[in-house]
Amino acid sequence: MEASTVRYESNILLKNLLALCLGPLAGFMIFLITKNILTIEGSIATGTFIWVIIWWMTQVVPYAITSLLPLIVFPLTNMSTLEETLVLYAQPVFFWIASIVLLGYAFQKYELTDSLVRIVKRNKFFLKSAKHLAFGYLASVYLISTVISDTAVIGIMLPVGISLVNLINNKGISEIESQNVKSSFRKAIVLGTLFSAISGGMATIMGTPHNVIALSIIDKYTTVSFIDWFKIGFPISLFMLLINFVLMWNLFLKQISNVPLNIHEEEKQKSTNNTNRFRGGKRATLAIFLFMIALWIIAPKNISLWEVPIIGLILLFTIPVDLKEKKFVLEWKELLDNGQWNVAMLATGGAVLGNALSEYGVFNTILKALPLYGLSVYFIIGLAFLVMIALTNNFSGTAATLIIVQSLIPVIVEKGYNPFIFGLSISILGIGVMFPWSGAAAGTTFAMSGLAIKDMFKYGLMGTALLLITVLLLNGLYIAVYL
Repeated sequence: MEASTVRYESNILLKNLLALCLGPLAGFMIFLITKNILTIEGSIATGTFIWVIIWWMTQVVPYAITSLLPLIVFPLTNMSTLEETLVLYAQPVFFWIASIVLLGYAFQKYELTDSLVRIVKRNKFFLKSAKHLAFGYLASVYLISTVISDTAVIGIMLPVGISLVNLINNKGISEIESQNVKSSFRKAIVLGTLFSAISGGMATIMGTPHNVIALSIIDKYTTVSFIDWFKIGFPISLFMLLINFVLMWNLFLKQISNVPLNIHEEEKQKSTNNTNRFRGGKRATLAIFLFMIALWIIAPKNISLWEVPIIGLILLFTIPVDLKEKKFVLEWKELLDNGQWNVAMLATGGAVLGNALSEYGVFNTILKALPLYGLSVYFIIGLAFLVMIALTNNFSGTAATLIIVQSLIPVIVEKGYNPFIFGLSISILGIGVMFPWSGAAAGTTFAMSGLAIKDMFKYGLMGTALLLITVLLLNGLYIAVYL
């Protein structure tokens, strides 16, 4: 083994060991510092919160395991009984994330996403040239990501997008020119997939886990319906998609705009094959999805926003595809393997700690001791945006969304600012795109695309700037109209 490899592994081991020890040590120090300022229960909750944050941000321990720490700390310190602590974990956000992720898996299982791509491949407009094909493909990525997690969409669609590179016609040009054309097209597809998936994820509540986490906190201060989110999220996402198109055009597609495609009749025929596969599963999955949308839009008052995913989750495992064989839309093993329990437990753990900090007066005590109430709300929001960008691109965007929204919404509300606008803005900025380690979406793109880190950083910096400009425009418009 090379010396450089040994040093690298030693550094990783040391880093993980430090993070593992730092969590409980920092938590205990915070407890000692705050026990004469807060109540004992408040100090315990604060120390546990710091411990959990450190392990979440460093990801030295899986999110789900870290989220269970209150189950140990609270009963051991007599802050609450085990039964009382367990009750805190009955959070609707857990079922929301599990349900939406499994619905996305059902879309993938029954090839509903492929159906949209087949439409692109069969449409004469999209087959005119490389630019038409790229824009058609990116539009399909955008549409799918409005209902499926952006990371899942990237995992599903990126291999399809990369395969489109083979449709470029290289006749009549040199080998070097052909390589340049295909390289430009590939970069447009890879980066466009990332940005289109992120854009689509802003449109609806179920677009990304960040949205659900932000909403679970916002919901304590104001009611936000599916339509409320869509009315603001959809225009923002459409704006981001158009910016994405302009960016991909100027960076990559402009120089190959009229390059023809090598589409043969057999390729067109191939794109129509297997249309009838999984017909029963497709219909059932689509019916469940449309039923959930209908409930979100026109549900009776006794059905809350958070109950709809639970209904959908039950339907996924009770609507038969083949009753004779006792086969349903999804099977039990698929529930275990594809539920994204790690992220669901992170959101649940955050809600548990947030409730504890609020119940024992920690937020009020700390915020009154800080100069935040004396600062301009615009300064606080701007600072929160910059901190969010730094955290999400270097640590965990999901955890950062939870921490920033949970901590600052009381201040924002106290100053008369709309908690929904703030929470939505933080959720948008919670998607890191600068580095492979910036988040699941960026990591998946990097792993599947073969991009160099310098390219990832360069184009990710552009993407981050666009996200920041978008949320600044959103907040500027809100301030101009309502404040």
